[in-house]
Amino acid sequence: YIGHIPRALYEPQLKEYFSQFGTVTRLRLSRSKKTGNSKGYFVEFECDEVAKIVADTMNNYLFCERLLKCEFLPAEKVHPRAFVGCETMFNKPSRPAVKRYNKKRTEAEQKKMSGRLLAKESRLRKRLAEKGIDYDFPGFAAHRKTKQTPSDNNTSISSQDPTPVCTPTVLERRKSVRLE
Repeated sequence: YIGHIPRALYEPQLKEYFSQFGTVTRLRLSRSKKTGNSKGYFVEFECDEVAKIVADTMNNYLFCERLLKCEFLPAEKVHPRAFVGCETMFNKPSRPAVKRYNKKRTEAEQKKMSGRLLAKESRLRKRLAEKGIDYDFPGFAAHRKTKQTPSDNNTSISSQDPTPVCTPTVLERRKSVRLE
């Protein structure tokens, strides 16, 4: 077993790296279905002596700024299904729900979405009132975006002043104008 594997390493690179110690019969990289990151790596060598040498040599080995953790597992401790699917390459999840949520929407779609949210919120308020619950929450209606006008805090006092707004001189002038 090999743990704490750097993210940049995939099955072909790891097989090539560990084949320098001896013949690699099977290898399996366990990955998270959510992120695609490695959860651990199983390498099976042709003979147990080679596996023991690899585990001793590579344990706490600094590899791509990470300490590898290697452990020898005898054949009876390895789960029978540990190497199932070791021939297939892992494809990182496409996350279709996230893509659908983050996609650009037209003006009509945005209007339809906000209308649905407002209707849902009004139904919730109505149900709460029917049950006699006096509860007020800001909701979606309170957070609707309004067109923002440029505020006076971001403009400098003198229109001819080339100095940016956040410099100490402008801030001192503002304070002096407010005090007078």
